[in-house]
Amino acid sequence: MYERFERKIGEREIEILKRQTEANLKPSLLRFVVRSAMLLGVFTGLYGISRVFSRPIPGIVIFGILFPIGEFALFAWEMQLNQECRRAARLLKRTIAAGIVSVERVESTSALKFVEHSDEGPTYFFDVGDGKVFCFRGQEAYVIEDPPSTRFELISIPRWRMIDVVTQGDAIQDFHVIDNYDYSQIPDHEGLLDHSFADSRSRFVPPEGS
Repeated sequence: MYERFERKIGEREIEILKRQTEANLKPSLLRFVVRSAMLLGVFTGLYGISRVFSRPIPGIVIFGILFPIGEFALFAWEMQLNQECRRAARLLKRTIAAGIVSVERVESTSALKFVEHSDEGPTYFFDVGDGKVFCFRGQEAYVIEDPPSTRFELISIPRWRMIDVVTQGDAIQDFHVIDNYDYSQIPDHEGLLDHSFADSRSRFVPPEGS
């Protein structure tokens, strides 16, 4: 079973959003100083390595030209990151004020997990009946513990991103982890799909005893 709806925000979600808001509004000066020190260390190491060779890179080139360029690029990136953090913080505050969250409720007794190939995050198929599966994928899917629960809710800010997962059932018994597969064989989008769970299981899960 799968259903999606909106409801009044709860105390748990408010606390999560408040923590995320505070994190997004924290001063970034210390972070900038630390990253600048790391950048200086990289260029210092580059200068030291270059002196091993017969034609070392002049210090004025590294510390007078390359390092300031790197520092400017780091500052510009930090400013862009700060703007994104402030936008996120404003959205979080508006969500608290609006008092509404989006909920995806999933009930399933069978699931497949496709292991990530690099760092894109795993992909889960949950059998929700009526010839449909709920596909949950990407780095947000790291919140799912294996084996998944037979009943859980994904709590999201409407039209933005997930902020919490609430498990309410028992561990799924019919659960299979698949690590040998062609990435093109699974859908490239998530949500409720017109996709037969039985077909996916027969395609990717070897028959018992084989």
